[in-house]
Amino acid sequence: MHLKRSAVSFQSMCSRYQTPEAAEMARYYRIDKPNLGEIKPVIYPGYQTPVLLNVNGDALKIESRFWGFVLNMPGKRDPSQQVAKILQNAVSETVHEKRTFSKSWLAGQRCILPAVRFFEPIGGEFKSIYVPERPIISIAGIWAEQTYKDKKIQACTMLTTEPNGWMSEYHDRMPVILHPDDVSEWLSPDTAPDQAQKLCRPWSGSLAFAN
Repeated sequence: MHLKRSAVSFQSMCSRYQTPEAAEMARYYRIDKPNLGEIKPVIYPGYQTPVLLNVNGDALKIESRFWGFVLNMPGKRDPSQQVAKILQNAVSETVHEKRTFSKSWLAGQRCILPAVRFFEPIGGEFKSIYVPERPIISIAGIWAEQTYKDKKIQACTMLTTEPNGWMSEYHDRMPVILHPDDVSEWLSPDTAPDQAQKLCRPWSGSLAFAN
């Protein structure tokens, strides 16, 4: 049966965030300035976004990747139409057992999605949230090669965890924000999945709404 391409559907949690400038990321992570092409300042699922990687274990680098793992499935109304559901986040507590994410997780395909702030629906509108003491937020993620609209893409998704005390007032989940001291361990190919799992914890620092 030939499946026709149809619309894209999104999850609602952690559905947008703002990325830093390329030069700012280079200074913060102490790497060469990346050549990313066109990156929009606010990232939505399905957009290209900068990700920090250490694929070969020799050096950190930033590449542009598609935000969201793609789950291709037959449409509910018309099974002949294939719907691409974009999963922009994954629950860190179950990432090792969910079919969509477990292969990447167990293979150690971890990355970081650098952000200035992220947005959450609060009180009927999206609020901007940032870490006051950090110019860049290192959000933990995983990556994979996938198929989207009949093309091979390099995709990534962010991991979420239970909220810290501040965030629990507004949401039941939050992105996994890595402490700067944990970045190298998270990205290292030598870090086993069970070790990486211990880094997926609620942010211990402060959070605040941006003006």
